[in-house]
This record gives sequence, structure tokens and C-alpha cells, in this order.
Amino acid sequence: MSCDICGSNNFEFVTKQFSLRTAQYNLPVCICRNCGFVCVNPKPSQEEYSKINEIWYSKKYSLDLPYNNTTDYKFHKWKIVWERISFYFKGQDNINFLDVGAGQGWATEFLREKFKNFNSFSIEQSQSCIEYIRDILKGNVINVSIESK
Repeated sequence: MSCDICGSNNFEFVTKQFSLRTAQYNLPVCICRNCGFVCVNPKPSQEEYSKINEIWYSKKYSLDLPYNNTTDYKFHKWKIVWERISFYFKGQDNINFLDVGAGQGWATEFLREKFKNFNSFSIEQSQSCIEYIRDILKGNVINVSIESK
């Protein structure tokens, strides 16, 4: 696989990715020696990727429903991120926001409170998350795999 950033084929193995949710898939994490981009290399096939997502979604989103948590729980990490990036947005009232792999839509929900005019676009495949983002948050959802061309 060539690097998505610079096109090089010069990768160095770093470690294996591990998740308790998808323990049967230990994917190789590599770094491009040319530009420093870190990624899974080689990427799983579309069939493997679909199986990983099926396992991941069924475990992650059945335990962490988008509408079934407190504001403190949902926004804990987004408050930390906002502390780091908020100075880039000083004086801005309008924002277009794209969240790839939006999950429960909590980034959209958090940021909507920060801007007067907020347009959100989410790429997500989990049906319960899509419904929450679209129906509750009134966000635009694109149900497509990021691997699609």
C-alpha cells in the first residue's frame, strides 16, 4: 500500500493495533518513513473492514447509546479538545463542520452550542447514531464508507 499523504511505499512497522471490542483483529500500525503519516498498513480488505465494523458497532453503540448519557459524560473529551483549539475560532460566528466517523454525534452536539450559525455534516454508518444526528441534532448525515470512491 502506498502512503495516502505522499505516495511513498517506504513504511516501518510500529506496533499492532488492539481493541477489546475487535480482539480477533490485530492490525499492523506503520509509519511512513518519508512523511511521518501513521496508518494501518496493509489496510484490511473491504470484507474484513465490514466484519470489524459489524463487531465494533454492535458492541460500542449498544452500550453507549447517543441519547442515553449525561452532558458531562458526552462532552468530557470535547471540552478538552475545545480548550486546545478554541483560539482558532475567536470572533467566528459561522462554521461548517465535517465529522468523519461521527459516532453518536457528540462533537456536533457540543460544537453547536459554540457557534451562532453551525452547519454540520457527518459521515457515519451506525443506524442508531445516524437517527440521533439526523432526527435529534438536525445534522446532515452521509451514510457512506470512507473507503468508497
